[in-house]
Amino acid sequence: MNPHSLKTLAFDRIRDLLAERATFSLGRQLCQELEPTPVAAEIETRQEETGQARGLLEAGGGEPPLNGLHDVRELAGRAARGGSLIPPELLRIADTLEAASRLKRFLEVREDRAPLLAALADFEPLPHLVRNIRASLAEPGVVVDEASPVLARARRRIRSTQERVRRELDSLLRSADGQRYLQESLVTIRANRYVVPVRQEFRQHVPGIVHDQSASGATLFVEPLRVLELNNELRSLEREERDEVDRILAELSAAVGAAAEDVARLVTACGQLDHVVARARLACDLRAVRPELDRTGRLVLRAAYHPLLRPPTGEVVPLDLELGGDCPILVITGPNTGGKTVVLKTVGVIALMHQAGLQIPAAASSRLPVYPGIHCDIGDEQSIEQNLSTFSGHLRNILSILNEALPGSLVLLDELGAGTDPGEGSVLAMAILERLEAMRVHALATTHYGELKLFAHERPGMANAAMEFDPDDLRPTFRLVIGVPGRSNALEIAARLGLDAGLVARARGFRSRDAMAMDDLLRQVERERAALADERLRMETATRDAREWGRRLEQHLAETRARDREAGERARRDLRDILARGRTQVELLLKELKDARKALVRGDPGVRESALAARRALEGLEAEMGGAAGPALAAEPPAVEPVSADELRVGATVTVRSLACEGVVLALGDPVAVQVGAMRVSVPLSDLGRATRGGEPFSERYDTPMLAKTAAVSPEFHLRGLVVEDALMQLDKYLDDACLAGVDRVRLVHGKGTGALREAVRAYLRQHPRVVSYRPGELGEGGDGVTVAELSP
Repeated sequence: MNPHSLKTLAFDRIRDLLAERATFSLGRQLCQELEPTPVAAEIETRQEETGQARGLLEAGGGEPPLNGLHDVRELAGRAARGGSLIPPELLRIADTLEAASRLKRFLEVREDRAPLLAALADFEPLPHLVRNIRASLAEPGVVVDEASPVLARARRRIRSTQERVRRELDSLLRSADGQRYLQESLVTIRANRYVVPVRQEFRQHVPGIVHDQSASGATLFVEPLRVLELNNELRSLEREERDEVDRILAELSAAVGAAAEDVARLVTACGQLDHVVARARLACDLRAVRPELDRTGRLVLRAAYHPLLRPPTGEVVPLDLELGGDCPILVITGPNTGGKTVVLKTVGVIALMHQAGLQIPAAASSRLPVYPGIHCDIGDEQSIEQNLSTFSGHLRNILSILNEALPGSLVLLDELGAGTDPGEGSVLAMAILERLEAMRVHALATTHYGELKLFAHERPGMANAAMEFDPDDLRPTFRLVIGVPGRSNALEIAARLGLDAGLVARARGFRSRDAMAMDDLLRQVERERAALADERLRMETATRDAREWGRRLEQHLAETRARDREAGERARRDLRDILARGRTQVELLLKELKDARKALVRGDPGVRESALAARRALEGLEAEMGGAAGPALAAEPPAVEPVSADELRVGATVTVRSLACEGVVLALGDPVAVQVGAMRVSVPLSDLGRATRGGEPFSERYDTPMLAKTAAVSPEFHLRGLVVEDALMQLDKYLDDACLAGVDRVRLVHGKGTGALREAVRAYLRQHPRVVSYRPGELGEGGDGVTVAELSP
């Protein structure tokens, strides 16, 4: 397409809108490089892609998953050339491959709805490469121990050596010399060596190497000689670790380089998909439509608007226009500021959007042909740098159009023949229009010349159109009226803009009597036509809206009734099944819990495991019943006599309408707690009714409550301040909860004190069946005031 036309018609702004809706850099780049095409098959393919992507966006099943994609083609190319990638770069490649795999699966599942998009996703997501990278690296770019046995061994030795260094230095810190000569009991690192802070005056008492000193010079950071060899060994192990990490990264980089072509193909395909989805997002935001491709060469726009005037509101006047067929050239006249130039730009940018594969902001009944070229001369073409006047600038553009335009092209000319003597400008404009007609192009031309109105009226391949002007308000309405010429209304607009009334009256006096009479007649005709058009539009809109609302209401009511019936029946049926299965199971579980409680008091072995297993089973049953009860409570209840709050009492038998069964009131309120068989449920007061048969309160109540779901259990438990008996009771419950939650190590904080609580806790841990081992806390864990216990799974 003509670059001048693309710029003049603001297609670069359409590209910007498109790029804003892309997800990653390559998709945005493709949006900025989008070009309209004159090939009909390619236009149809692009439009079909956009339509399929929009169908996925509006289907309600989630958008195509494009997050996580990166343009990693340069990284893959560098690896292919032998370069080594750092961990964040390798992780970016893994993220991209995983995101591409998700996108491919998403489109494969929806291939029947979006076959063109599924075809674009014809790439190999390289799962083996992802597995290798993920097995070796972790966020935020760390090579994990499991990357190789050599690395795991080196890091184990590093940790062991670090522990030996810390033990040596801890021994120094706790010693009498350490308490006397050190600034504080602290181990730190200077120059990548473990050091201790030594007071300046005691330097000679701590043999070692000084690596640093404080700002004041009062503290020296000394590496004691007793850890010198250990620190040297640690540095050697760290070099070994770095060498192995470099080897692993080089190996992963080589794997990426070997798959560089596949990676580039995958990224390119994902960029194309991102671009297509961006086109669909823009269509949704503009409330655009896919126009019909008109192969007869006719352009039909209905309710169109310029996309840069989005979103469409009542302030934007829609454009209705037809061009082509018997009338390939349209001459538009009308007042200044009336919207003539906006019409040209709207038609031009919509044609460009259509041929770029974008849906257009117009009604669904719009149709567009394929233009082999789109040319325009719009705006002030004056150029001081090129020594061009306004007329010369326009004439240069028109000359280029006459030389380049092919038959069937779209030509847009603003203020044709302007910028020179009106008499000469008008006849030149006639000659240009005649030449365009002979070239068999489609053209829209705006003008103020009266001679061109008569010329267009007399030519069989041309027609007049006018920008409507409200003669009552003396304002343009911005509506295009086909078939009639328009008036410039220069005197009316001048008066509205504040020109002296006397001056306007004097100008009117210079006009001929016939011209004034003709203007009055045109104003009257325009007023009557506008009134009829408005009335017809109101009638058509009201009729269409009424029919559509009636159809939607009937459909909505039918769907709602069907959904309610189906949901209610399904929920009641599911709940009856669960109650039937669960009643016997609840009885058995409650009996097991009671028996387990008695056996636990007697100290029988193995009882705790049985109790925990029963507790888990009961929780699972409670969750199943609770999940099914919710929909049932919302389902349509059977007809029973309602009961008021004043009539309820604890122990009364009531009907739970949504469950279609009876229960006993356990607690009053709203909702009301009701025992239904072995299940306790909370029921809204409005869901209760009188019992359908007489009933006495249950003679037996289950005294074991439904167990609460296991919450997240902290690995640390505080017992300080408790007497031994209370502490052991709470410890017993805590250990049970920790076992259920899968916690394998706990830290019990009991403090030092007299030692009685500490010894009681440890004695209890010795006999607990779930405790594998325990130990006092280490330095930094709380010392003897803490006991750390390991639990079996």
